[in-house]
Amino acid sequence: ARNPNLMLCLLKTGRIKDALQLLTDTYKIYRNNFGENYYLTAEILGLRGMAYFIENEFKRAAEDLSKSIPALLATNITTASDYSTRQRFNQNTETYVDLLSKIHGSHLEKELNLNASAEAFRIVDVLRGKAVQGAVGASGARVATENAMLADLVRRVQDTDHQIKALQSILCDTLATSRDQQDPTAIENLTAKLGILSKAQKALLTEIKNLYPKYSNYTNPQPATISMVKKYLQPTEALISIYATDHHCYVWCIPSDGETEFSKSNMGEKEVAQIVNELRKALSPEPETLGDIPVFDLRLANKLYNRLLKPVETGWKEAKHLIIVSHGPLGQLPFSILPTSAPKLRQADLLFSNYRDVPWLIRDVSITRQPSVSSFIMLRNLPHGNRERKAFAGFGDPFFNKAQMAEAQKLQTDKKPAAAGVLKPLQVRGISITDTGNLDSNAITSS
Repeated sequence: ARNPNLMLCLLKTGRIKDALQLLTDTYKIYRNNFGENYYLTAEILGLRGMAYFIENEFKRAAEDLSKSIPALLATNITTASDYSTRQRFNQNTETYVDLLSKIHGSHLEKELNLNASAEAFRIVDVLRGKAVQGAVGASGARVATENAMLADLVRRVQDTDHQIKALQSILCDTLATSRDQQDPTAIENLTAKLGILSKAQKALLTEIKNLYPKYSNYTNPQPATISMVKKYLQPTEALISIYATDHHCYVWCIPSDGETEFSKSNMGEKEVAQIVNELRKALSPEPETLGDIPVFDLRLANKLYNRLLKPVETGWKEAKHLIIVSHGPLGQLPFSILPTSAPKLRQADLLFSNYRDVPWLIRDVSITRQPSVSSFIMLRNLPHGNRERKAFAGFGDPFFNKAQMAEAQKLQTDKKPAAAGVLKPLQVRGISITDTGNLDSNAITSS
């Protein structure tokens, strides 16, 4: 009866009162036997907060979720975790972000003494960081092996963690039996041992943090805050953070000076993915001729701009450089090609020449992409490079040896036509030029 999947199912099927009673009873059991910071205790409390959210009891939802989320985020829930655990984790955290967006600017935000936008920003940065936490942890373990004392402390933390999980499993099984089969003394002893081990683990982690702060920050980085971001922004910069969930896109714009802008769009990750996939048809085609490259959908690209960047424009319109942090489908799209309006393409005299007048975003600002806000702060903390270093210019698809150059020259000079009706794959190095010196917009092939 205390299965969290059952409780989530009750919430999704609208049986809120049944779910609330079950969640409240289960929360008391876990809190009394495992403590507030135990993962399942926090998860059950978060699900109860979700029930209150569905019932529009935002204050009670905020009280439950604000207590549960820190413990949930402190646990290593990654793509390697089982599906049900990840699903409940996503439901809890995304409900909290949605709740914060709803109370943003309301009297309840003041009553709770909460900066809803800033809190949601912090939570989202932690969620985004979960995607790379496994790789970071593996790298951190390799660093630890280079220092004998640090390696010993890390090993002791891991051993203690294994013991805690083993005892928690035994206690869970014990509590799952009927009351007449439970041994109160055994339950009390297990609970006491868990308390001792948890204190020991906390002491070890504190020792690691005090003796090896860089390692601690590397393996368990603190979530970025808006005030931290402002500290590292240059006067002409603004940072834009975009986070998509199943039903919404949340956007923050943090200027170097001034108020942070926040926006929520009723456009979920699935719709974003569809738009990005459609736009990429013109960005990464596999044409046999240049004429086969599809027309770039300016209307659709402008729709994405209007839904994501336009609502927070006040925060970045004075900036010359945007630092954009996004995840999921948006990570596959260069924001520079978003038009700030959607003009109709005129008839082109030369191939692609009608795109010259499009008001691309890159005409207004330069753009840098970062995987997370924390990585932006980390990079800004690195020492300055050699000030005497020379400028660098990079060119894609270079010749690495004379053999490659000879092959390219052969393609340029080989005028033998392909078989009737058959086009050779398009070779960028072999694009034909007309007698007037323009790109050949007809059936251009590598011949």
